[in-house]
Amino acid sequence: MATAPLPALDTGYYLRNFDTLVAFVKSSYADILPVETLTLIDTYQSLTTPAQALYVRLLMRKGELFRCDKLAYDEIPDQPQAIDELCQHQLLERVSSANTDLSERLMLLTKPELVTLGKVCGTPIASSARKPDWVDHLVASAEHDAADHVDRQKSLDVLLEESYPMIRQAGLAMVDQIKLCFFGNRYQDLSEFVISELGVVTYENYALDNDHRFYHSTQQLLNHDRYYQLLASADDIREMDAEALVHLCESMPEKTDAVLQRRVERTITRAARQLERLGELHSARDWFAKTRQPPARERIVRISAALKEWPAAKAMLNDIQARPIDDDEAEFAQRFIPKVQKALGEPIQKYTAPEIITNTLTCDFVEGERVEQRVQTVLTDEDTGSVCLYVENLLFNALFGLYFWDDIFAPVPQAFINPFHRGPLDLFSPDFYIRRTQSIDQRLAYLLECPSVDKSGNKSGDKEENLSSEKTILLSQLLATAQQKAGIANHFVVWEYATPELLTLAVETIPSEDLHAIFQRMLADLRNNRSGFPDLIRFDPQGYELIEVKGPGDRLQKNQIRWLNYFSDHGIPARVLHVEWGSV
Repeated sequence: MATAPLPALDTGYYLRNFDTLVAFVKSSYADILPVETLTLIDTYQSLTTPAQALYVRLLMRKGELFRCDKLAYDEIPDQPQAIDELCQHQLLERVSSANTDLSERLMLLTKPELVTLGKVCGTPIASSARKPDWVDHLVASAEHDAADHVDRQKSLDVLLEESYPMIRQAGLAMVDQIKLCFFGNRYQDLSEFVISELGVVTYENYALDNDHRFYHSTQQLLNHDRYYQLLASADDIREMDAEALVHLCESMPEKTDAVLQRRVERTITRAARQLERLGELHSARDWFAKTRQPPARERIVRISAALKEWPAAKAMLNDIQARPIDDDEAEFAQRFIPKVQKALGEPIQKYTAPEIITNTLTCDFVEGERVEQRVQTVLTDEDTGSVCLYVENLLFNALFGLYFWDDIFAPVPQAFINPFHRGPLDLFSPDFYIRRTQSIDQRLAYLLECPSVDKSGNKSGDKEENLSSEKTILLSQLLATAQQKAGIANHFVVWEYATPELLTLAVETIPSEDLHAIFQRMLADLRNNRSGFPDLIRFDPQGYELIEVKGPGDRLQKNQIRWLNYFSDHGIPARVLHVEWGSV
């Protein structure tokens, strides 16, 4: 099916979007913005439209240094005048030898232009040389000539300024603060406005008034800004030496809110892991101890074991077993505790995993058909009313996202920063449940009070007529939410698969207590537990079952095993189906 072409954007889209961003930040945060940032906003808003347009156009380009002859925008007919206005307001700076290194200016020239410049200045090299070689050669020649009091350096500067006038954009640090106020991070940008305006993504209309703003003090904003500045100035953590890693950790800002705490601790955990790789075990352990971001506690145990400090390892393992942060931690403790117990001469605990039901299916190989599709075809039987569907993570995520929609987009303080969220900032942290406990628990309790069939015992041949009144209400609510919110971005819902037919079949067939158990496990760790569901779901007149399909050579992944064990513990019908090809 051909995709409908996207509507064209008008030429002023970028300016309108930036103006919206600036106006939002000023109205929401004027009382806490640093003086220089608020001054930049006021200055920008005082500019003529052409000057504003040029400033924003440059923000959308890479870097801060630009050649004037390479700037051409139809909506800015008098570009020199716009440049003059921006320079007068100190939002642009004309580039010269006094404020910009020669090499930086030369890098804006093309190789043919560098060759010409070299010939004019009498310093040519082989025309086959690469552009960086030309830049290095011209800079070296100019520095050598300057040392010998030759005027070639001056000639080069004059040629550059006369033939290739350049400008540098100013105020970028303040613009970064403005965008940080709006987006809350450094990876979203003005393109979010574009995809929203084009209708590519539609976002929920949640509360964004001053009562729900994210930043509440100048220091909080500056701490977030400092965090991103540190990340930008640091090399790849995997390439840093021990001294640089420790300096990065020591330079982290104060954790003034839960979001910044998670970001800082995630970075410290990564840095500590690299210290461990470098053999700096004591330093690594000290930094791991300053964070609870997994796998920090696991690494403390492993480092303590490597140092033969078994009591310390045992103490941390006991802490993990008593209060595991996630399944990875719990499973690590189960696997590692025997090693520590053996070293301490203690009785060794043994762990027996729940049994996973496994069957084998032999079927013919069909070229171009995935193994899951082959099994889906084999297990679908219209005569017996058996329907097998490929759903993997899609179905239960959609049911979760629709059922808890109002909790996901609830007006909780500091949950949303801008209009472009698929869920709250704390969605994938323990805080999501903690801050919405009452509402979420009420929804979970309703599932336990929601029998699947009419308790009166009056059964008919129509499945819908056999549903309890509570289950009918549940289905109606889910379908109503799906209809009302159709197309709105939600981390859990892929709309093309969340069809009314699938939702109806699932809610009518899957017992509410099963949904309760599945949602409970998802809520325990939404980041990890929203994946790992079996490939297929099979519905028949007797009920349903979940089927994980494995072709020849395939193995179960950790998150799949965890879900299958959980299903076994809670009596949810699930099995693994190993496929063997009968004929190829």
